[in-house]
Amino acid sequence: MDRPLIKISYDSKTCSRCGGSGRYSFIWQLGTLCRKCLGSGKEITSIGAKARKHFEEITTMSNSEIKAGYYMLVAPGLSTKKKWYEINEVRVKEEGKIEIVTNAITTLTLITGKERVVKSVEDLDKALLETREYQDKLLKKRTVKNV
Repeated sequence: MDRPLIKISYDSKTCSRCGGSGRYSFIWQLGTLCRKCLGSGKEITSIGAKARKHFEEITTMSNSEIKAGYYMLVAPGLSTKKKWYEINEVRVKEEGKIEIVTNAITTLTLITGKERVVKSVEDLDKALLETREYQDKLLKKRTVKNV
């Protein structure tokens, strides 16, 4: 899936480490890239973090519930951004293990636990909309408290 229909931007503020430039002192692993914001110049607020946690909770399912046709959040390579990919096949392996096949990766072996999975594109859009509304509600509460 190349895109969810609904976009969400978590509440953020200017990075307190780099002052919004995205650059900070040189280290050999990252060069001058700011380690706190990873070059974006922004850091997520506590409200944004709560909204992101909410989204993660409502898009997580037990490995035993995963089926072909669902969508899974996967980073196919180390330097690749995570994207939602359709699950083509689920193979049950030995006790507590399953293999997932998507068009992003050949196989991904999962041990009993939970993964970021939604049943359909529509479910992902609903989760994004619910998260945006949840964050807006938290932002309203903060504004009312500050008045």
